[in-house]
Amino acid sequence: DDDGLVQRYVMALFYFSTGGDDWTRCSRDPVESECDDGIVELSDVPNERRFLSGSHECEWMGVKCEGTAVTSIQFEMNNLVGTIP
Repeated sequence: DDDGLVQRYVMALFYFSTGGDDWTRCSRDPVESECDDGIVELSDVPNERRFLSGSHECEWMGVKCEGTAVTSIQFEMNNLVGTIP
């Protein structure tokens, strides 16, 4: 649906605008960063918690949702740089 496509685009924009490839946790590259947020995994495959993975954005680490709508992103000490769009 169009809302889901726009939401995914905005999340990708957030990732790239804040230096996501250099994040210390849960960047898209499993070799570069750990993806253990200390809570029970929402998925059997931890890599699905990574930003830009094929899973729904609501399963990505640090993303909070109401239903399927992202309501907040909660990151502390994850090496974000740049401007939040």
